[in-house]
This record gives sequence, structure tokens and C-alpha cells, in this order.
Amino acid sequence: MKFWFRIRHAILIVVSGILCMTLFSCSSLISLSYEDGVLIDNKNNVSYTYASISFEPVSIGEKYAEYKKANLVLYTIPGLSPTEWLTEDYDGIGLVFYSTDITLPTLAEFEPVKVLVSVTADVSIPLAEITDAEVISAIVDRLQNGEKAIMPATHEYSYTLKFVSEKYPSIYYTVRYLDCGDNRLYLFDQGEKKSVYADGLLEDYFQDDALE
Repeated sequence: MKFWFRIRHAILIVVSGILCMTLFSCSSLISLSYEDGVLIDNKNNVSYTYASISFEPVSIGEKYAEYKKANLVLYTIPGLSPTEWLTEDYDGIGLVFYSTDITLPTLAEFEPVKVLVSVTADVSIPLAEITDAEVISAIVDRLQNGEKAIMPATHEYSYTLKFVSEKYPSIYYTVRYLDCGDNRLYLFDQGEKKSVYADGLLEDYFQDDALE
């Protein structure tokens, strides 16, 4: 009888410990408040706002903070300070948040050194990597200085271009590349809501046999 009592007592201690650890883990998240369009971390005296949807985390870290009224949990981004950058639980949809003390870089200021190309679909399909500095510079220049274009309502193929930066190694800057048929090609920066003609830039990377 004493033996079973000891086992039962030990089980209760373990369960209680797990429960305490769970409660501690939840309560250890930094509580955020909301005011005038920003999330506020009063503990660290930091205010966050959301970045444009052009910014995407390379990976997601641990739970860090929560805004309970909106049921919003924010995560760290490995390699970045959580008092400067946080992210939602990103799975292709979500927002990156950054401290209001930071100025977001433009694509040119991002200084990309590589572009990861994938087919835009329900599941992202890797297609190519662009490392040619001249090609990358031409894409950036076209997006920054190219003539604005009105895209057709439909397209035949959609691709995602993820710009990789050594200056911001934990974040992608994403742009869409749309093939609307009949040699109508466009670059679309969703965050900037800007589309430009993309003819003569990337045709060599998007041969039909690459999609088969």
C-alpha cells in the first residue's frame, strides 16, 4: 500500500511540475498593449509597427510577446534582436513587426546578393537561384526606376523572387514576377504597390521546360 502511495505521490509531483512549467512559459511572454497604431512593450520601452508584406522572415524562433485582446502572438527572428524585430507565425502569410526606432530599408538599401526564385502556388516550388550581380542590379534598378505599368487582371504564370541580403541575413525582401502571356512580363512589389514592365530581364531563367 505504501508503495502505490509513493508512486501516486510521485506522479502528482511530476504533473504539478509540468503544469507549473506550462503556466510559467505562458506567463513569461511579454504583454503588449496597443495605442495609436503601434504595439507597445512597456517592459523594454519598445514600440512596434508592422512592415510591408514585402518583408518575410527567413525562419521563426521562440514565442516572445503577445497582445491578448487580438489573440496575437509574436515570435523572435533568429539572428535579430527581439527588441527590434518580431514576426507572426509565418507560413507564407503573416507580418513582420519592427521597432519604430528603425527605418525599413528600400530594396536598394537591402543590398541583395542573391535571388531565390520559386513558382507561386499552394506549395512553393523552388526553380532557380540568381547570383549574377549584374542581373540582380538590373532587377533592383527596374523596380526602383522603371516605368509604372498596369498589369492585366489575369496571368499565366506567377513566380516569387526572394532577395537575400548579407546586410539583413535573417529577412527576405519578396517581389512577384508575372508572366501574363504574349511576352507581357511584370515585376510587382506588393509592399510598395508598384508594378513595372519586366521585359528583357529574366526570360532566360523562366524557360517552359523548367516548369515541366
